[in-house]
Amino acid sequence: MIPTAYCINLDRRPDRWARSREVFASNGIVVERFSATDGGYSETLRAGEVGILRTHKRLIAQAQELFLDAVTIFEDDVELDLTHFVQYMAQVPNDWAFVYLGANHQRPIQHVSPNVARIVGSYALHAVIIRSSVYDAILRELEHEVEPVDVTYARLHERYPAYVFRPHIAWQRPSYSDILNTDVNYDWLRR
Repeated sequence: MIPTAYCINLDRRPDRWARSREVFASNGIVVERFSATDGGYSETLRAGEVGILRTHKRLIAQAQELFLDAVTIFEDDVELDLTHFVQYMAQVPNDWAFVYLGANHQRPIQHVSPNVARIVGSYALHAVIIRSSVYDAILRELEHEVEPVDVTYARLHERYPAYVFRPHIAWQRPSYSDILNTDVNYDWLRR
């Protein structure tokens, strides 16, 4: 079903990990906790943005070291309904490098099947599957630490095919964002 899955979670946020475990259990999937980097310094990024970028860098490097064909990454504020995952995944073209279970679309999307669209320039990494064919490119790009990780991935969509499920089957629950240091509500991502 879902490729090897990890949930990014700060050690100081066991509350979010507890909620995430409930979400994963209710969807019948096994997800391993991945300890997130807590902040960092950059001239162009907030401390939380540096932390999540470095977390993705470590997680992708680990997936590469483990020779995983693909890795699923969840953030610890994810909400899911995987009822149609298998049906939707079967509609994804074979050339995929990224499959988003939900995203924030900043540019028009192009439907390629009833429940899958090609994306270029979509953000949000609360639920994404990444294929090994793009690991090297991700690690190269994240070395620079000049932009948020979801912006880096969105730039890679130009070169590496990225798709999203429609309707989204993952979204972010309203909560306090340790990346942005404020309360956020992304209910509109459920569309």
